[in-house]
Amino acid sequence: MIKHNNKLNFSLLIFIIFSITAICFDNSKSYAQTELQTIESIEYEGNVEYKTAEEWLPLKEKGTDISGELMLKTNEDSTAKLQMPFDNLIKMYPSTIAKSTNSNFNLIHGEISTAISLSGRARLEIRVSNVKIIGQSGLFKVLYNQEKDLGEVIVKNGLIEVYNTNENSKPIKLSGFYKISFEKGNIQKPTQASVIQYDWH
Repeated sequence: MIKHNNKLNFSLLIFIIFSITAICFDNSKSYAQTELQTIESIEYEGNVEYKTAEEWLPLKEKGTDISGELMLKTNEDSTAKLQMPFDNLIKMYPSTIAKSTNSNFNLIHGEISTAISLSGRARLEIRVSNVKIIGQSGLFKVLYNQEKDLGEVIVKNGLIEVYNTNENSKPIKLSGFYKISFEKGNIQKPTQASVIQYDWH
């Protein structure tokens, strides 16, 4: 009887340790998803602006303070390269509007390309319309026309996961040389993409 109790106590101890470890892991994962999206630095060419409560102002007047929530706009002659945590990179092309928050990077209109580093896998969340994109690896691009609510996600290399935030559906896994189009809340099936027709510089 004593031996039986010892085995029972040992099994209970292992279960408790496993439960605590799982809870800690989930908490750390949740923290990463909500705190690792803020822009660390910006390199830009041309006239790039940021949004205040009342108006758009030239980014150069903001100085080095880019912490927290930030809305950016590139004009017709400008681009911006954004250094994100874990060495992930986002490039904003001309005539693009985007918003960086603590939980995600939201493309409001225009075009971006994203390079996922080895240490930044599954660390960067892109939102556009009703679409959520998690970069697992490689290089991908997102284009979006806000007025028409029309866009596409193209993967040059690597792997991403695409979610429809309006539905509780499984993610669509998209690999190199494939793309997904979306329009007014509807996500189409993946199709092959001619990646050479897009600007990856």
